Amino acid sequence: MRGEVKAEVLDLVTKTRERSDWPLEPILKALGVTRSVYFDWLRRRAAGRLEDAPPVAPRLDRLLPDEESFIRAFALAHPRVGYRKLTWMMVDRGVAYVSESAVYRVLRDAELLSRWKKSTRSPGEYRFRPIGPNQQWHTDVMYVWVAGRHYFLLSFVDAFSRYIVHHKLLLDLNGKAVATELLTALETLPAGQRPRIVHDHGSEFCNKELQAVVKAHDLIDIATRPRHPESNGIAERFNGTMRDEAEDMYGANYLEAEKRIERIIREYCDERLHAALGYIEPREVHFGDPERRKQLRADKLALGRQVRRERNRLALAGQQAA
Repeated sequence: MRGEVKAEVLDLVTKTRERSDWPLEPILKALGVTRSVYFDWLRRRAAGRLEDAPPVAPRLDRLLPDEESFIRAFALAHPRVGYRKLTWMMVDRGVAYVSESAVYRVLRDAELLSRWKKSTRSPGEYRFRPIGPNQQWHTDVMYVWVAGRHYFLLSFVDAFSRYIVHHKLLLDLNGKAVATELLTALETLPAGQRPRIVHDHGSEFCNKELQAVVKAHDLIDIATRPRHPESNGIAERFNGTMRDEAEDMYGANYLEAEKRIERIIREYCDERLHAALGYIEPREVHFGDPERRKQLRADKLALGRQVRRERNRLALAGQQAA
């Protein structure tokens, strides 16, 4: 009802009461207006809001029922993955072309948000910011307990792509072993590339064997701040992921541990979407074309919006025709 009509009704009630001394209720009953509506109109006129708000057009971008079902089912199938990573996993796999905020709302309404452990980021700061692969590697050693003894997982992590360029489960931890594996890692480099090597102050890194390799290959060797693991946060983050995925279950012997670690690293590099990389796999960033991947995702989201709007438009037309 238009605001002018409501104003006329209110004025008519006032004039009728003044001229006839009728009670309010019979007047409202004769006009077909309830008491609550009458007083609501009075309040709204006093506030200058007597006119009805314009009708809200149906949202053509609202998610389709089958999209919401796909999102819930995918989340239940991947209970350890947060909603942002889930979004891009679904886009890449063709499950649902929807935004992060849409996935959040669906999972929130389904009470599926609180199950996941929040990811943590290293608070470390790095003055040098690589702009491409193989400009800076972070290396570290993680202790691995297998069948009553320790082994030592040495890894080299590319700072730009988070790709594990090389790893080795060492039987003994010493400068010679680390220097040998650094040489092996350097063999993976394209001609002319020489990364900066970032490590902590452990004796396995601060020794003459490793320094000989650094000097022979004209590398830049960077030792982090003493007793400050955050300075080597990229390698520490990988070690944390390895521990979480392995759950301290590496097998019954060295060979089983090697296979278990190899499988986790392959998944980490080839399948795992990394928040720091815009939810893209390290292998794609290191060897592929991440910008093309981002454009492909944008195209998929645009296609999803187009299909969603068309289906919602058809559904609305059917409702209006009925």
